[in-house]
Amino acid sequence: MEQAFSLCALEIDSVHYANRKDEKIKAFFELHVEQGPVLENETKRLVLLPK
Repeated sequence: MEQAFSLCALEIDSVHYANRKDEKIKAFFELHVEQGPVLENETKRLVLLPK
């Protein structure tokens, strides 16, 4: 994790400063790249739902 942060010029010790106000969030999309091959092999579809 530290290496990934470093590659993005971030410091792992400052991760607790990352936050957003809920009222500013219009949508949330979370990708899990490790699931891509599983979903593709099982011919699963991705569905987006409104809040």
